[in-house]
Amino acid sequence: IFTSSVLIILAILCILFSIGFYRASQKFKLSVIPAILSFSMPITMIWAAIFTLGNEFHSLTGPLPFLIIFGFLLAYLLWKRNKEFSELRNISLISFLISTLILLRFIKPFGYEYEGLIQRFFYLAWTIWTISITYYLSKKLKEVT
Repeated sequence: IFTSSVLIILAILCILFSIGFYRASQKFKLSVIPAILSFSMPITMIWAAIFTLGNEFHSLTGPLPFLIIFGFLLAYLLWKRNKEFSELRNISLISFLISTLILLRFIKPFGYEYEGLIQRFFYLAWTIWTISITYYLSKKLKEVT
């Protein structure tokens, strides 16, 4: 119950992040595709909170994290026209590289013996990316106002 409750709280915070990310992307004329793809993270969290580990439906959102990984890559590729966001592009690329370590789960022995550790690489990449996006876009919004 505790873990599910925390996941719901995190999902709500992720939804707020995604909404703000979408609006800031529009304001700064950045591609909104990475912001739209970021909505898949709270969906995954809510799903995991409702269908906890051990439930037969728990793993059905397996492909959703790949949308987020794709969002990292698209942020790097689509934001190249705007030089003032080059730091965010680099962080997006780093997040993409870290998050692709989740693919190790398909290689023995990693996926079977260290699956929890491998999932943490994905969460690390998400955390780095969200904190960076929030920091840089908030800073830019303050400069504009």
